[in-house]
Amino acid sequence: MTRRPVNSRYTWGASGMKKGRIILTGLGVLALVIASACVRGALYPKYPKKAWQPTAGPWNARAPLAGATLCIDPGHGGEGRFPKEVYTGGTKGVVSGQTEGAVNLRVAQYLQQDLRLAGAKVEMTRTEDVRCGQAPDRHAELLCRSDFSNAKNCDVFISIHHDFTPTDIPGFRPERLRASRAYIAPGDELSLPLAQNIVSALSQGLGTFNKGVMPSSLVVLKNARMLAVLVEVSPLNDPEEDQRLSRPEYNQKAARAIALGVLNYLRVAQSRDIAFREVFPPSSSELDSQVAADESYVRAGLEKRWTFSGLECDEVLYGIRGEIRQRRFLRPSSRFREEPAFALIDLVHCE
Repeated sequence: MTRRPVNSRYTWGASGMKKGRIILTGLGVLALVIASACVRGALYPKYPKKAWQPTAGPWNARAPLAGATLCIDPGHGGEGRFPKEVYTGGTKGVVSGQTEGAVNLRVAQYLQQDLRLAGAKVEMTRTEDVRCGQAPDRHAELLCRSDFSNAKNCDVFISIHHDFTPTDIPGFRPERLRASRAYIAPGDELSLPLAQNIVSALSQGLGTFNKGVMPSSLVVLKNARMLAVLVEVSPLNDPEEDQRLSRPEYNQKAARAIALGVLNYLRVAQSRDIAFREVFPPSSSELDSQVAADESYVRAGLEKRWTFSGLECDEVLYGIRGEIRQRRFLRPSSRFREEPAFALIDLVHCE
């Protein structure tokens, strides 16, 4: 029996199979690199953040924000006037029916007053119950806010919100419904201490549970070219909190807490002395501003230690006098966990 000759042009053989696997592996790696770059571009800040530079000239402890420009963004606005496809939404109070946009605006206006008392120039993305700009769709309406702060060359961007906390999730704790939280763009190391001090001051000032700081790829955060924080002051689906939020004096209290958080950031980042009692003169109805600032001040750090299992790392929160307020173990396999608050996320490495 005569065997038909093998056509080498159509036969891989062992060498050809090996080359094919190498090519396929290379293409797979290339695809992963491209996909990783795309994901990173979608999640991480589009522009590098600029640091908040110290004020030029002599320091004025009575006007610590002199020379700084801060942008305050009252989230949402104009609820009910626009179709959902062109509007970013917002929640409502479960008892009062008040819109989140209206509450955000009240807090933002009080915050504007407080920051001006501290010497800052303040820009507002909106000053009435309207959307930001005349954007044709939801994405453009969100871009309007960060574009506004970029155009004004602001040093800080703070977006004010009040959330609707889900209560039907596994592990939900009713005592933690009334909580405050802050968000920063993933990898935004510069904004982390600002966000930490703002949410700490809100928790201390309002008596809310501190949910700390979390990374988020929200457009308003990743497109802002300066320090950027989105603050969820407290939830509108807590009936008692909803009623509190309908009172202007409570909105003013929240605004003062945010302002104290901003000034505490200066103490953390620039080691500045601030005359809190002169910036915010105390009254009989308010907590002493110096006491409130000292009680809410936080500075985060890492402590390394060697154990039988190798190098381990603790995240430590220090208070105004250097005392340790909180300590937690950072697992090597997980750079971020929600509890307890103040995770350093993926910004620092213990290695």
